Amino acid sequence: MSDLVMFLLAEIAADEADPYCDGAGEYQRCAEQSDRRHLECEAKRRIVELHISRGFGWCEHYSPFDDNIDDLCPTLRLLAIPYADRPGFREEWRP
Repeated sequence: MSDLVMFLLAEIAADEADPYCDGAGEYQRCAEQSDRRHLECEAKRRIVELHISRGFGWCEHYSPFDDNIDDLCPTLRLLAIPYADRPGFREEWRP
C-alpha cells in the first residue's frame, strides 16, 4: 500500500475519532455537525478503498503499491488537500 493511501486512511480515522463542534453551543447543531463529519469520513474512506481493492481497475491512474509520484491517482491527491497542514503530508502529493 502506498504512503499516500496509508496517510489518507490514518487522517480520515483521526477526523472521525475527533469529536467536533464549531462552538455554536447548541447540542442539536453539534450533533448534526458530528453526523455530517462521520458521513464525510465514510465517503472519503470508501473512495480510498476503491483504489486499493483487488477489483477490476476502479482507477486507471493508480497503482496502490507504488509511491512513484507519476503513478499517484489525481483523485487521491485531491482527497489529501485538506490534510496538507498535518504532519506526514508530502508536498509532492499536491495535485
